[in-house]
Amino acid sequence: MKKSIQEKLVVELDGATFLVRWRSAQHLEKTLEVSGDKWVISDFGGAPPEMISVDAPPKYADVIVQRRVVERGDAGDRPKIIPIWAKGRSGGTSSDVLFSAIPGSDFARYDNDVQEDDSHHLLFSSNAVLYACLAHFSRKKTVCVLFEHDRHVDLLIGRDGNVIHAGRVSAYATDEEAKQALVSSIQDEMERVSEEARLTIEKIVYFCWLTGASEEQSLSTAPSFATFGSSTQSEDETQNTQSTGWATQEGDSMSPEQSRFMAASWVRTLAEGRDLSCTILKPKLYDLQGGEFLVSSLPQAVRYLNDGLTSSGSNPLLKYRSQRLLPRAMLVIWLMVFGLYWGGLWFQQNINDMNMEIVSYENKIGNVETVDPVRGNYKKNVDFADRLAKLKKSPSYKVVLDDLTRANKTGVEFNRVRIDYVKSVLVLTLEGRINEEFEQASRDHEVFLNGMTGRGYQIVSSNYKTDVQNLTFTVKMNRVPR
Repeated sequence: MKKSIQEKLVVELDGATFLVRWRSAQHLEKTLEVSGDKWVISDFGGAPPEMISVDAPPKYADVIVQRRVVERGDAGDRPKIIPIWAKGRSGGTSSDVLFSAIPGSDFARYDNDVQEDDSHHLLFSSNAVLYACLAHFSRKKTVCVLFEHDRHVDLLIGRDGNVIHAGRVSAYATDEEAKQALVSSIQDEMERVSEEARLTIEKIVYFCWLTGASEEQSLSTAPSFATFGSSTQSEDETQNTQSTGWATQEGDSMSPEQSRFMAASWVRTLAEGRDLSCTILKPKLYDLQGGEFLVSSLPQAVRYLNDGLTSSGSNPLLKYRSQRLLPRAMLVIWLMVFGLYWGGLWFQQNINDMNMEIVSYENKIGNVETVDPVRGNYKKNVDFADRLAKLKKSPSYKVVLDDLTRANKTGVEFNRVRIDYVKSVLVLTLEGRINEEFEQASRDHEVFLNGMTGRGYQIVSSNYKTDVQNLTFTVKMNRVPR
C-alpha cells in the first residue's frame, strides 16, 4: 500500500466511519467528505467472513455462491457476493471460496460513492484485510489470524495463503465475563478446526479496531461499541463539528481501560495456553472527544493489502494502477529519449570521424605517384613458383629410401631405383629380384607391394617374371603430396 494513500485511510466499521491518518483519527458522517485519493475499508454493515465449497471451477464459483446465499435468505433476494479468495480442488471441478455477502441494495450505496468520487476511490472489505494478513504470515506454517472489533472477533485459519476455515465469534456483552466466554469460544473453534482438518496451528496473528471510554466518563453517557462515533461529537462556538483524536505517544499516561485494550493480554494468554507463537500488530491509541478513545492496529494490517482485492470493480482499479504507473512510465520514456539523443550524438560523431578518415585517404591516394608496371612473362614465373611450392611438399629421396627399407621385410634385392618428380608428383621406378622359389617369392613380392601402398604409394604398373629359383620384377609407383 502506498504511504500517500495510507495518509487517507477511511475505515467504516461497526456503524462508525473514521478518517485515520498516521497521527490522528477523525469521525466522518460520509466517506465523500474526504477529498483526494483514498482507500476505504468497510465491513459492509457487519458482513462476516464466510467460506464455502461449491461444485464449480473458481471462474464460475461466485454464481453458485450467490445461489446458495439466496437460498439461505439472510442477504435479500439479490445479494452482492464479494469474492476474496478462491481455489480449485478435485481436478478443478470444485472450489473453496472465501467471500462476503451483503444485500445488493446496501452495496449500491458504496458503488455510488466510488462512481461519484473524482479521485481514486478503492473500496475493500475488512475481510480482505484479514486475508491479506493470512497470506503474508502463513508462509510454510499454519496461522490463525484474529481481527477484534466491537464485540466480535473475525478469524481465518490457513497455510501458504490457502484458507482452511473462516468465521466470526461474538460476545453477548462487553464485561470481563463475556470476554472470557469469547476467548473460550475462540479456543474451542481453533481446536475443532484442528481436529477436523487434521492440522496443527502454529501461530496467532492479531490486530484490532476497538473503541471505548475512559473510566472518568459516566457509564450512562458512554457510547456502546456498536454505536461509537455518532455520540462522540461536540460543537464549538462557531457550530463546527470537532471530533479529531490525536495519537498518544508511548510515554504518555494511559487509563486502565486504554492500557487493557493496548495490551491485548487475552491474545497472549490464548497463545501461551496452546504453546503457539504470537504476533500482535502494534496498535495506536487515539484520544477522542468526551473521554472516548480509539485503539487500532488496522493501518498496520492494511500495509499487507493488495489493490487486487478491491471491491470497486475493474475500471476504478485500472484507473488507479494507471495513475500509479504513470510516473514510472514517464521516467522510462524520458530515459529512452535521453538514450536516443545521446546515442544519436555518438553515432553522428562516429560518422563524422569516418568521413574525415575517408577524405584523408582520398587525399593520400591523390598524392601517390603512378608507377608503370614492369613488363615481363609473369605467367611463367608464377607457374615456376607454384611448382616449386608443390615440390617442397613432395617427399625427399631420403624419405623414399626410408620407405623402401621399412617395406622390404623379405630380402628383396633392388637392381635399379629411379626417383622422378613430374608436376610435383613423385614417380618411383623399381627393378629387382627375389631369390626364392616360386611360391615364396610370390608371397614376398606381395608383402613388399602391400608395405609400399600402406605408406601412401599408388601402383601404376607391375610386371614380374619367375623361374624355379628366383623372381624378377619391375614396378612403377607414384605418390601425391599430402
